[in-house]
Amino acid sequence: MSGSYGAMAPEENSMLKLMIPYVVAVLAAIAIFVAGAWAASWFMGRALAPELGLRNVSDLVTDYALLYSLDADKVDKARALLVVQEDMHVMSIDMDAPYFSDDLAKSACRIMQKVAKQRADNAAKYSPTESTSDPDVRRIVAAALRNPAACTRTN
Repeated sequence: MSGSYGAMAPEENSMLKLMIPYVVAVLAAIAIFVAGAWAASWFMGRALAPELGLRNVSDLVTDYALLYSLDADKVDKARALLVVQEDMHVMSIDMDAPYFSDDLAKSACRIMQKVAKQRADNAAKYSPTESTSDPDVRRIVAAALRNPAACTRTN
């Protein structure tokens, strides 16, 4: 080094010039990562949380109605609510089955077959009531239980 304090040798100066693009690249990568993490958390909070909240509120309303009916010794009303809930699950699973993994499709197929057998063995208990009187829903559920989409994937 020459006599000036803090002056760099030419090799050190060229080494610093070589490092600057790498330092900038690392800082940019960190900034991109932080921005991505922030965007993901924002998306989860803004887009998915309301849907999950709605699902939880819906489940709570159903559970409340079931327990209220059972506590009031209205077993038939509670049973009708469970049938409606099961119908919704049957339709949802049948619509989503093409997008299931193979393992999930096999599980869905087995449970759909069990539901179909339970309903066939207890047909009188599954006859339409005022809460399940929509003929379109009954037709869709019956078709889904006759030939579950999940089972077509596993055969």
